[in-house]
This record gives sequence, structure tokens and C-alpha cells, in this order.
Amino acid sequence: MGPIEIITAGGTTICAGGSVQLDAPDGFTSYQWSNGSTAPSITVDQSGNYSVAAFDGNGCAALSNSVVVSVVTSEQPVITILGEEVICQGATVDLVSSVGTNAVWSNGATGATASIGQSGTYTVTADGACGAATSEPVSITVNPAAAIALADDVTIPVPGTADLIAIGDNVKWYADEFGGSAIGTGNAWTTPFVNTTTTFWAETNAQYGGGLQDGGKPDNSGGGGLPSTGSQSFFTAWEPFTIETVTVYAIGAGQRTINLCDAAGAVLQTATFDLADGTHTLTLNFDVPVGVDLSLRCPQQSFFRNNSGVAYPYAIGTMGELTNSGFGTSYYYYFYDWKVRAPMMECPALRDPATVNIGNVGVTEVTTADVRVFPSPASDNVRVEGVRAGETVSILDAQGRIALQAATPAVDGIATVNVERLAPGSYTVQVRSAERNIVRIAHRALIAAIVHGTPLRTSAGVFPFPRMHFL
Repeated sequence: MGPIEIITAGGTTICAGGSVQLDAPDGFTSYQWSNGSTAPSITVDQSGNYSVAAFDGNGCAALSNSVVVSVVTSEQPVITILGEEVICQGATVDLVSSVGTNAVWSNGATGATASIGQSGTYTVTADGACGAATSEPVSITVNPAAAIALADDVTIPVPGTADLIAIGDNVKWYADEFGGSAIGTGNAWTTPFVNTTTTFWAETNAQYGGGLQDGGKPDNSGGGGLPSTGSQSFFTAWEPFTIETVTVYAIGAGQRTINLCDAAGAVLQTATFDLADGTHTLTLNFDVPVGVDLSLRCPQQSFFRNNSGVAYPYAIGTMGELTNSGFGTSYYYYFYDWKVRAPMMECPALRDPATVNIGNVGVTEVTTADVRVFPSPASDNVRVEGVRAGETVSILDAQGRIALQAATPAVDGIATVNVERLAPGSYTVQVRSAERNIVRIAHRALIAAIVHGTPLRTSAGVFPFPRMHFL
């Protein structure tokens, strides 16, 4: 007999608690369904493959097709986090629902994706074939950014470096308002040489995490000793961390190499120590990636290891665990009392500008020919002519800082400054009138100090020269 078709009264994908009726064709005297029923029709509420054999009066059978019935037990959406579960203030992270039909998020957002910028627990409700369902919750933590730095502008009289100050925590200095790499750190920072008005940017940072945690077997209590063959203990890292220190028990003096290895035994990081016999705490500072079957190894195999009193797993803080050894769970190899540190997260504030101005605030500066400096070169005293009553004479270094001032007032318009203690270099003479709020910059002149007892020879010329100079 030819094949027959099962007739379905409705769809074969049904919701939990629902059913679908499967009918065999009429005209047969008996039926045998794959679920054991002998009725012409069956009502199905379980997932599975269903078929029927129909028999005529002579006992001949016609075989049906197979019908697949699927019961939808859950259409709960699953949330995927595109990014980190912990972010900084001002940043966002996207949550994506596996079911997007009429998706409504617990914060009121709609659609398959929600952009999250606030701490909280989030769910999504979406429509499936059997109605609306709500996801399991996920948590997002937003760490506050640091308070914005308070950075002051400064003014230097001539091109040079400037000392900037910013109030705030964990200050970094940048050349730009956004992006770029830090060019300095600290609340107080000296700029590079600037020869025009320049703005730098101070950024404060709030720091999170980075705490020190314990891991591994605390000590070598239990039986053990020097291994005959040697091996290693394996560990899993659920998140990156740094192994700062471990304790070892050296048997005999000598050089030991410590390797951090991946699951294939490839060396990721290494350190070498010359050790005396006995107990040592070794500083490794190994950066551990996420992975399984990682290990710390010592090729010399000359540390104490336990072969009793071992009980895996050993936690590595909250970031991983030691799980086994190369010779099973009865052995623990070499490295005890781990000190590990989680990565530190920094949350920066907006950057605050600090401008370095070139020139004198509220002071008129003029370059004048009536202030003359000689001799040029000079090795002891410099005479400054053209000084008016009430004016002060200063010598400025290349950074615009006062290197010397005339110790006595000018007499008959002449001030004398002893330069013997100045380091060789280029200097500027500044004549300042506080009463008139005017600074006069002398034409620069060349002045030479004695080098190894011999005056510097210079060609004769007419001063003022371009710059005053000490060798």
C-alpha cells in the first residue's frame, strides 16, 4: 500500500500547556501510532516525532510521514552585554536582547538594544510565539568620575619652562583637551620649554579596584620535600590579574628561573633569582591573562612541594583558582601564599585648562637701547648703565627666572652685579620700575666667565650684543 499523510489540526509548534491534534486518514480498520495509541486521532502535548501505521481489512499496512511536534517551554529573552559590566561616569554600555519583538526594558527604553549609562539592574520583556516573557536581570555599575581639577594659569616673563599647579586626585597633564597621551603627572608639574602662550590640560582620576588579594596554598604544611621528577600546579584565571609575590622553600642554594606558562607550556613571562637555601618571598609582577591550565614553573625543580595535606581547589582571590597538578590532586608544586592584584580602573574627569602666558601681567615691557650692559664678555662684575632712580636690576636665566639681583642701588645711573657664581649660559638683564609699572629689557649682551682660569677671548665689537652669555 502507498504512504499516507497525517493531518494536523493547527501548528506543530505549541506553547507549554497547549496541544495539537494529529489525524490519520479514514478508510482503514485499525491504526498503530508511534506513541502506542490505536485511535484514528491523537492529541499531543509533548515534543517528539509522531507517525502512524494504518491497516486495512486484510491486515495490509500503509505507513505515514513523520510529524515533528515542538513544545515551547521558554521564550525568555537573554541579555548580552556589549562591553564591561563596570564603566566610568560619562560612558555607556549596550545591552542587547535575544528577542527583539516589542522589547521593553526596565528603564523604559524600547527596542532590541538599550544604551546604559547609570548604575542599576536591568531586565527586558519581549513578545514570543507564546506571549511576553521577561529576561533574567543583569547589573551595570557606573563608577563616579573624579572631581574636575582646579588648575591655575601662570605667566613667565620670557620664553622658558613654567611650574603648573592643579588641585585634585591622581593628576595627569595633557597637551590637548581630548585624547592623547599624558605628558606629565602630579599636582605640581614643570612644562616643557614654551616660547609662545600655550595651554596645557589637567585631568584628575578616581581610582577603583586594584586591591591586593591572597591565593594558593598558604604554606607548605603537610608532607613533602624535593621532588624526584618535578611538575607544576595548574590554575584558571577568570579575569586578568598580576601575581606580585609568591613564597617558595628553596632546597639548596643556587639560581632558579620562574616561568609563567600558558596551557601549551609556552613561556609568557620569566624571572631569575639567586637564592640561598630556605624560605623566600619572590617578587614576580607577572601579568596573567584570562585562561585555563596556566601554570608557574621552575625548570630547576629544586623547591619544596607537597605530596600530602593537599586539598584542591585553592582560590586565587576572586579572580581564579588552582585546580590540579601534573601528577594529580595529591601534589602541590612550589609556589605558596600568592599575593595577587586586580587591575585598577581609572575614571577621569573633564580636563581643566592651565595657560602659560609669556610676558608680565599688568606690566608694560619695552626693549630699550638706553640700558647698556658691559663689559662683554665679563668674568666677575657686570655694569648696567641707564638705570633710573627707584628701578631694580635683575638678571634672568633662560627660563625667565631671576638668577641674580643688584645688591645695591644704582649710583649715578650705574648698577653693578657680580656674576661669578652664575653657571655658564645665556641671561637677560631686566630693569624694572615698580612705581611706573614698566619693565625695560636691555639689549642682550655677550658676557663670558673665566674658564679654567683663562678669560674667554671674543672678537671686538659694538654692544649691545644679541644676548648676554656666560660660558
